[in-house]
Amino acid sequence: MKDTIENSMKKMQEDREDAVHRAQSAEEQARMANQRAETAETTAKILRQRLEAMERTLGEARKTHERTKEAIENKTNRLENIQNQTATLASTISLLEAKSATLKEAHDKLKKLESRLSFEETEKIIKEQDAEKEKKFAEMELMIAKTKELSVKREKEMVEKLKLLEEKQARLKEITAIVERKEKEKEAEKKEETGPTEQN
Repeated sequence: MKDTIENSMKKMQEDREDAVHRAQSAEEQARMANQRAETAETTAKILRQRLEAMERTLGEARKTHERTKEAIENKTNRLENIQNQTATLASTISLLEAKSATLKEAHDKLKKLESRLSFEETEKIIKEQDAEKEKKFAEMELMIAKTKELSVKREKEMVEKLKLLEEKQARLKEITAIVERKEKEKEAEKKEETGPTEQN
């Protein structure tokens, strides 16, 4: 009988110790669960902040993209205008050269007529024609020089604009690549944020 009581008390002691152990284990698990929940909440808050920062960055990138695109379109239009002006200048030069050839023909005809006129008349006509011819040639040469100078200047501007346009296009490609990469990172972070939330 005594042994039975002692065994019962021993069994009760073991049950009590086991219950205390289970309670301590449960408390420890609850504490660890709370810590995990706090960590998850902190992580989610950080992810939200990063997401907001990325959204702002993406918004600015899109604005920059639009401004760059508009600038490239303007440069393209200006380049087309320069090309049209260059073509017009080339046409003007051709017309001036044609006029020069016509004046040369007229000069040759004048020389043939000189042999048919008297010496005095010929001398007078020659002086008048030479003066007029020199004046016209001087004006024509000045006009050709200015036209060629303007044409060279326009061509240089066109080359510079083309170079700038290529740089803008390269920058636009870089910005587009950055925007696409940011969007992919945004989607990946959304998935990461959704994963811990579903597990909890």
